[in-house]
Amino acid sequence: MSLLTPMLRSSPLTDWFSDAQRVQDMLDFEAALAQAQAACGMVPPEAVGPIVAACRHEAIDFAALGEAAVGAGNLAIPLVKQLTARKSARSRGCALRSLGRYQPGRHRHRTGAPAARGAGCR
Repeated sequence: MSLLTPMLRSSPLTDWFSDAQRVQDMLDFEAALAQAQAACGMVPPEAVGPIVAACRHEAIDFAALGEAAVGAGNLAIPLVKQLTARKSARSRGCALRSLGRYQPGRHRHRTGAPAARGAGCR
């Protein structure tokens, strides 16, 4: 139990602080990052649709994510690894390989903002 659980249990804030919401917020960031990178020419535009479609917290293995976060030191790196591991179709796999291409997870975790490498929007 979290120290905040009793305080938030009956609060409208409960969902905001849930694991599902935290992970969905991170996935929303990945989707937005893919869209921005496509707009800047950093990833292929055709990669955006499959990436956005894959960014659903329901598809994430939360137990595995928590275990992997211990070794990674944050949730971002193993989250992106889980997303890229889900390659059922060849085209989808190519798109998901574009996840985090120019934005290592550790920078996402520390800053919450893109730290793109290479060419940016001009």
